[in-house]
Amino acid sequence: EIERKREELRAMVGERYRDLIQAADTIEDMKVTTGSTLKHINDMMVACKNLHNTHLVGFKIQERHMPT
Repeated sequence: EIERKREELRAMVGERYRDLIQAADTIEDMKVTTGSTLKHINDMMVACKNLHNTHLVGFKIQERHMPT
Protein backbone atom coordinates (compact mmCIF):
# COMPACT_ATOMS: atom_id res chain seq x y z
CA GLU A 1 0.00 0.00 0.00
CA ILE A 2 2.78 2.43 0.92
CA GLU A 3 4.68 1.66 -2.26
CA ARG A 4 1.54 2.19 -4.35
CA LYS A 5 0.91 5.57 -2.70
CA ARG A 6 4.54 6.52 -3.26
CA GLU A 7 4.20 5.74 -6.98
CA GLU A 8 0.95 7.72 -7.18
CA LEU A 9 2.69 10.67 -5.55
CA ARG A 10 5.61 10.45 -7.98
CA ALA A 11 3.21 10.36 -10.93
CA MET A 12 1.27 13.33 -9.59
CA VAL A 13 4.45 15.35 -8.96
CA GLY A 14 5.69 14.47 -12.45
CA GLU A 15 2.42 15.68 -13.99
CA ARG A 16 2.55 18.92 -12.02
CA TYR A 17 6.17 19.44 -13.06
CA ARG A 18 5.19 19.03 -16.72
CA ASP A 19 2.31 21.47 -16.19
CA LEU A 20 4.73 23.96 -14.63
CA ILE A 21 7.17 23.65 -17.53
CA GLN A 22 4.34 24.09 -20.03
CA ALA A 23 3.11 27.20 -18.18
CA ALA A 24 6.63 28.66 -18.18
CA ASP A 25 6.95 28.02 -21.92
CA THR A 26 3.58 29.68 -22.52
CA ILE A 27 4.62 32.72 -20.49
CA GLU A 28 7.84 32.98 -22.50
CA ASP A 29 5.83 32.79 -25.75
CA MET A 30 3.52 35.53 -24.45
CA LYS A 31 6.54 37.69 -23.64
CA VAL A 32 7.88 37.33 -27.18
CA THR A 33 4.45 38.03 -28.70
CA THR A 34 3.94 41.07 -26.48
CA GLY A 35 7.35 42.45 -27.41
CA SER A 36 6.59 42.00 -31.09
CA THR A 37 3.17 43.65 -30.70
CA LEU A 38 4.68 46.62 -28.87
CA LYS A 39 7.28 47.02 -31.62
CA HIS A 40 4.56 47.01 -34.30
CA ILE A 41 2.54 49.58 -32.35
CA ASN A 42 5.62 51.78 -32.00
CA ASP A 43 6.36 51.43 -35.72
CA MET A 44 2.77 52.46 -36.50
CA MET A 45 3.06 55.48 -34.19
CA VAL A 46 6.26 56.58 -35.94
CA ALA A 47 4.65 56.09 -39.37
CA CYS A 48 1.58 58.10 -38.32
CA LYS A 49 3.75 60.88 -36.93
CA ASN A 50 5.81 60.97 -40.14
CA LEU A 51 2.64 61.02 -42.24
CA HIS A 52 1.18 63.79 -40.09
CA ASN A 53 4.38 65.85 -40.35
CA THR A 54 4.54 65.31 -44.11
CA HIS A 55 1.00 66.59 -44.57
CA LEU A 56 1.64 69.56 -42.29
CA VAL A 57 4.78 70.48 -44.25
CA GLY A 58 2.83 70.24 -47.50
CA PHE A 59 0.05 72.36 -46.07
CA LYS A 60 2.49 75.01 -44.85
CA ILE A 61 4.24 75.13 -48.25
CA GLN A 62 0.90 75.55 -50.04
CA GLU A 63 -0.09 78.23 -47.56
CA ARG A 64 3.04 80.29 -48.34
CA HIS A 65 2.53 80.10 -52.11
CA MET A 66 -1.10 81.23 -52.09
CA PRO A 67 -1.57 84.71 -53.55
CA THR A 68 -3.01 87.26 -51.15
